[in-house]
Amino acid sequence: MFNSSKNEENKTQSKEIESIIGKGAKITGELVTSNSVRVEGKIDGSIESKSTLVIGKEALIKNKVQAKNITIAGQVEGEIIAHNKVELLQTAKVNADISTKSLKIEEGAVFNGSSKSLTEHKTAKINQKDKKQKTKSNNKNKK
Repeated sequence: MFNSSKNEENKTQSKEIESIIGKGAKITGELVTSNSVRVEGKIDGSIESKSTLVIGKEALIKNKVQAKNITIAGQVEGEIIAHNKVELLQTAKVNADISTKSLKIEEGAVFNGSSKSLTEHKTAKINQKDKKQKTKSNNKNKK
C-alpha cells in the first residue's frame, strides 16, 4: 500500500543540492563548502556546509558534520551540529552527539548518543570558535 523506500528517497533528494559525493567515493580529510551537499559514499573526516547536508542511505560518515540543516538516511559516527534542524530518517544509524535547534527522529531510526538544543547564542559561539580554530590553523600553515 505504502512505498516507504520511494518516500525515503524523495525526502533525501532535494532540488537545492549543488554537490554530490557518489556511492563509490571514499574521502579522507575535511570537506568545507558554502553549498548544499549530498553524500552517498564514505567519508572519514569532517564535513562543514553553510547550507543543507543530506546523508544518503548508503553513506557512512566518521567524524564531525556541521551544516544549517542535516537529513540522515545512512550512518554517522562522531558529532553532529545543525544550526537549524536535524532529521533522522527511518534507515538512519547514528552514533553521535547531536546539537541542533530542532530534531526529528522517524520510527525505525537508530540513535545512540546525546542531544542538546542550540539557541541563537550557542550557535554564534560555535561559529566564532570554529573561525578562531581555522584562523590559528591557517596561521600555522603560513609559517
